[in-house]
Amino acid sequence: MGKKGKRSKPKPKVERTLRLSSGRRIRAERAVVAAVLLVSMILCIFVFDPKMSISGDNAEFIILAKSIVTGYGMKYINSPNPTPSTKYPFGFPLLLALIEFISPGNYIAMKVMVVLFFLSSLPVVYLLAKRHVGVLPAFAIMLFSGISPHLLDFSHQIMSEIPYLFFSLLALFLFERAQPLPRIFTSRWLISTLLILMFSYYVRSVGISLILGAVAFFLLRKDYKKALFVMVAAIALALPWYLRNTYLGGNSYLRQLVLINPYHPDLGRMGVGDLIDRIKTNLNIYLMREIPRVILPTYYNIISALKLLKTMWLVAIPLIGIILYGLISSLLERKSVVPIYLLFFFGICLLWPSVWSYLRFIVPVIPLLLLFFFQGLTLLFRRLKVPPVALFSILSVLIIILLSSNISGILTLKKRTADYPPNWKNYFVAAEWIRRNTAPDSIISCRKKLLMYLTSHRKTVGYAFSEDPDLVVGRMERDGVDYVVVEQLGFGSTPRYLIPAIRTHLDRFKVVFFVDDPPTYVLKFIRS
Repeated sequence: MGKKGKRSKPKPKVERTLRLSSGRRIRAERAVVAAVLLVSMILCIFVFDPKMSISGDNAEFIILAKSIVTGYGMKYINSPNPTPSTKYPFGFPLLLALIEFISPGNYIAMKVMVVLFFLSSLPVVYLLAKRHVGVLPAFAIMLFSGISPHLLDFSHQIMSEIPYLFFSLLALFLFERAQPLPRIFTSRWLISTLLILMFSYYVRSVGISLILGAVAFFLLRKDYKKALFVMVAAIALALPWYLRNTYLGGNSYLRQLVLINPYHPDLGRMGVGDLIDRIKTNLNIYLMREIPRVILPTYYNIISALKLLKTMWLVAIPLIGIILYGLISSLLERKSVVPIYLLFFFGICLLWPSVWSYLRFIVPVIPLLLLFFFQGLTLLFRRLKVPPVALFSILSVLIIILLSSNISGILTLKKRTADYPPNWKNYFVAAEWIRRNTAPDSIISCRKKLLMYLTSHRKTVGYAFSEDPDLVVGRMERDGVDYVVVEQLGFGSTPRYLIPAIRTHLDRFKVVFFVDDPPTYVLKFIRS
């Protein structure tokens, strides 16, 4: 008994050494994570753009936040007759409403909130990646997420990509910790995970891929009880918002989804052939251009400048191959929900109109693409049994290439913070003129009506997308329009619908403001 007791009792010296070693390792990990966070924070400050983004989406989120604070709920208060919004879920406008309530009209504070979500997502990237690939690759994934010019670009924009990035990554990390637990109804981990997963869905509708991924993961593991629990709970939590939108006429995004081109509704709805063409086009866009840009941010710009677009597959295919190798390997292990979620996410991206298909839609999964890229590299080197010296040389060259591409992308991003392009600058000059020189109850007809509302502080409406000049002017009459803005923003609707209507009814319009280079007009509309 005595000997047995001695064998079972740990040696104090060894135990203390292990504890000290473990403590040093944890402190070293925290120091590296803090260093990456510091670098990323400095870069966020470096590329921070206090100007309003020219995307209409950020204006839409701000308007919905103002609407919530003023007691209208989710409505477009820019309109003379505020109409309910069914396009976006309420999560991000609700977060912005907190800032709007504390500091009305403080768009800088809203941008800072988004920056904080971005920085908060980086430790989650590290923790999630460490479960998949170990400590050193996880540091690399966190670093390249933190210096990604694409993520830095969105890190200060008042849009839902970055908040969704944070909540979706947090949901994935918690899910991977919670899913092995046997008790599904009483486990705080599982309940917390489900709530964060559902809030991700309410921040950005593509969060449905998280729900589908979780259900599919449990089904593949033949854990039918947990699959049923997640499915039923998700439906119960999503149903109230779905019923609300259905009562108000349905989700406007879904209505646009079935159109051949949402910017030209006159082209009608797509058929099966159109859907197949859309998927093929989107596959080409994402596989040949956008996903490779995640790994090498300046890859497409360089190839375009050198006029080598026909050979871009020479770079794209190896990068895509490495990512797919890592993803499929993880998928076959059936231990993680991440690859399943990513497949559902891209499945949804392939269904969107190809006119919207660009890097913005995959911003929330950039860290996951980096994860599978580094996982694929690790597995490839292991399979090829690359000697240590050769491995060090290959990795050194690769890191230099990746860093160079990201730094170049960051410098390009910095240049965009200088000022608006001339056409947009003139648009906002016209909006400022309207704010200073028109009656507060004036109604403006224009493109980008939400941005016009935030700048001019006047009610705004669009114009009819019709080639019938009488219909366009008749719509202005019904909407009670006082002024019309003719801009040079590059949208096809202005020369196709608006300008022909003005020329046909020239006696109904009077120039009250003009700025040149490029020509931008504010016209007084003379109502009958």
